[in-house]
Amino acid sequence: MGQRGPRPTPTEQLRLRGSPRANRNTGEPQPPKERPPRPEWLSDEAAEAWDQLIPRLEQMGVLSVVDGNAIARYVELWVEWQQALAFVRKHGSTYPIKDGNGKVKSLGQFPQVASVH
Repeated sequence: MGQRGPRPTPTEQLRLRGSPRANRNTGEPQPPKERPPRPEWLSDEAAEAWDQLIPRLEQMGVLSVVDGNAIARYVELWVEWQQALAFVRKHGSTYPIKDGNGKVKSLGQFPQVASVH
């Protein structure tokens, strides 16, 4: 059975909000606040998104070295989503399915639509 109620707000977020509760949890893990290395396997577009996102997270004080893998997945999926959205905007969300005589019998949905919505 799951836990009751919402998950506790991380101490750093409480501190950024100026909450008096920020000093209550002294046993919370404190990962090192340093920039994770950008993975070499990122696509060029994802690397560009990484370079835009990382400084903002550092400035907010919420970036840790352990966030690297999650951010890498996020920027790669962001690029895939943008590509799918561009495809749907250009081609629409459906394509005609024709019978042997060339007559349209139904419409099929492009697979990219699932990524966009």
